[in-house]
Amino acid sequence: MKRHIVMISGFLQTSDKVHKIGGNGTALLYEEVWKEFVAPDVRVSLREWDVNTDNLAAWMHKNLEATARIDLYGYSWGGQAVVNLASTLNQYHRIVNNMVLVDAVARYKWREFYKTFFIPFEKQKIHVPNNVAHLEVFKQRNSKIKGGLILPPPRNQTVFKNSVHLDIDEHPDVYETWFKVLRS
Repeated sequence: MKRHIVMISGFLQTSDKVHKIGGNGTALLYEEVWKEFVAPDVRVSLREWDVNTDNLAAWMHKNLEATARIDLYGYSWGGQAVVNLASTLNQYHRIVNNMVLVDAVARYKWREFYKTFFIPFEKQKIHVPNNVAHLEVFKQRNSKIKGGLILPPPRNQTVFKNSVHLDIDEHPDVYETWFKVLRS
């Protein structure tokens, strides 16, 4: 396989909501991406925020060509999941060509979670690994959940003034940017 496009949904986007036609913003975007990009040598995947990223990375390493293109999209806790996936792919010496984070929220392992529960979401840190060649970040400003602090700071970050966390993945600029990245 020459390319894998992986999209990972947010916390409230469970399989009964994510995988049905006419679901949330991430599911609707996935449907459009699948229609345009799926091919015999291209896989387009939609996963939930709690996917086992170690297993997914191992599968990708085994089934993708050495120079395969990898594009990752994550919304909310799915943003943390794609960062975790990229980190594991880095251990396999795989390059992530593009990553788009949409109001990514840091998610910790349970043991660490109780220690960080009272840290405001916007102060929690999401560490993007150095194998990510291109990063686009979308954040919103008007909700209690404001995503995490992306490290290193991205060169391309868009802050929506009148958006809230639960609908930022439906913003036209997010769709436009994701398709522009995928078509590049």
